Amino acid sequence: LSLASRAVAAEAVPTPVAAAVADWGRPPADMLRDARDKPAQTVAFSKAKSGDVVVDFIPHDGYYTRIFSALVGAKGIVHPLVPDMFGKENADAWKESTASILSIANIHRYRNVTMLGQSLLQYGGQFSVPEQANVIWSAGGYHELHNKPFGAGAIVVPVLRQALASLNVGSKCVGSDNVAAKGAGFGASDSLQRSEPDAVRAEIVSAGFVFDGESDVLRNPGDDHTRPASDTGLDGKPDRFVLRFTKPE
Repeated sequence: LSLASRAVAAEAVPTPVAAAVADWGRPPADMLRDARDKPAQTVAFSKAKSGDVVVDFIPHDGYYTRIFSALVGAKGIVHPLVPDMFGKENADAWKESTASILSIANIHRYRNVTMLGQSLLQYGGQFSVPEQANVIWSAGGYHELHNKPFGAGAIVVPVLRQALASLNVGSKCVGSDNVAAKGAGFGASDSLQRSEPDAVRAEIVSAGFVFDGESDVLRNPGDDHTRPASDTGLDGKPDRFVLRFTKPE
């Protein structure tokens, strides 16, 4: 079944989510991204709320980490999970992400943020968190799991199974990434930084998750999926999917 036929209408943004996005502690550079990345709508789609445990998987610079921190509040926890990317060619990206997340966690207002750093390749596929989570969130990094540093996709399903085990029953997993052309699967993950939505959905469902809907809030029909997602001609707005899954009984 095509994802296009399972799209859900944009949901109203709850007041706590809007407040988290408007939080004064967010850097001006992050707020400038909001018109492009629409965090109020996408975070609302995740169903995250005050008091939740949220895992921000592959958090990059922590753009969403700050928002989730403000949203879950003092009774909640945010775990940015930074995977250890092997190889010298990935060392700078790993160091930059780690430094960004640690700098956030060291700010008093983000004291509910605790970074997790681990190798996904250990134990045949690792995804380990200190307590059961309510939301697993991953924005813009799913295609990276199919690149060489992570075994070219060999450990993705085992990692997803561990992620499923880390969630409470009924909790959500939300993934957003750049759209690859239909039929491309993960063949454009390295060259174009893209993954095909249907392939992502099938892979996550194969790990035991139940598909729970799609938001089209980040779709861009002007992107023909032939250029790298980072191409300047896309003005930072590649066509992106947002998929939500749940952990069944």
